[in-house]
Amino acid sequence: MTSKHYASNNAIIVPKLKAGFIITGMTLDEKYGLMVHLTKYLHPERERIAINRIGESR
Repeated sequence: MTSKHYASNNAIIVPKLKAGFIITGMTLDEKYGLMVHLTKYLHPERERIAINRIGESR
């Protein structure tokens, strides 16, 4: 599952991070500004691989 939000939208981003989403990217959109991309992996092995690629360990 993925979602994209304004980087300043802590009311949405923080609960999603607590629910297991991870930050997988950021973009600068000419219309909306800085956006944060969140992903929740439904398969534990894929999540482990993604976190490894980010450089974080869980």
